[in-house]
Amino acid sequence: MNLKELKFYILGFLILVFQSTILSKYMIVFNFFPDFLTIYIILFTLRSDLKKSLYLAGILGFLQDLMVPTVLFFNFVSKILIVLITENLKKKFFLSGTLYKGFLIVLISVFDIVLKTGLIFLKTGIFYLSGYFIIYVVLNVLIFYLIEINNKRLEKQEL
Repeated sequence: MNLKELKFYILGFLILVFQSTILSKYMIVFNFFPDFLTIYIILFTLRSDLKKSLYLAGILGFLQDLMVPTVLFFNFVSKILIVLITENLKKKFFLSGTLYKGFLIVLISVFDIVLKTGLIFLKTGIFYLSGYFIIYVVLNVLIFYLIEINNKRLEKQEL
């Protein structure tokens, strides 16, 4: 592992800590907060190969499960599946445009909600699908577009 890859892991860990501590307490909208970690994993997968992405998602998902031990391997499974879906869609579509990436964020956020709702149903027998899940998707898309706007601004400054 080189220094550049180590930076990705450290950044992912910092996002996980930020999301699990500060974000979950202070940026809640209708009991939802944006999932920076999912967005980070999607963006990492779009720029990296499958093996590195699975490794990063597995480690971060496992650490997230340790930080929030509600369901065993809940986030681990979710993050691995997000990488697999992103990798599959990356190969089928040309995802260099911001609109396509935004669509991918929406699609995977909805998948994440369905997956987590299904896992909760299997564990507890309670099926809960609320209209407020739309807020979760919108927050993820907003965060993604803020990151993309910032990246484009930084690229222009480097030129």
